Amino acid sequence: MASWRPAILSAWLVPEWAGTPTNVAPEEHDDLGWFDLDELPPPAHEGVRAALVEAMRGR
Repeated sequence: MASWRPAILSAWLVPEWAGTPTNVAPEEHDDLGWFDLDELPPPAHEGVRAALVEAMRGR
């Protein structure tokens, strides 16, 4: 039987970046990705998505 554990989402708004991002803590993070506003994957909760969209729009 698989045990259930909550998902933890970390998000940073990065206006500019140079280089290739690397997950240097794979024991803590499953994945690392860059997304445009129109390409955001679905988060665990719609409220989180709404907050990210508002932050990305500068509101």
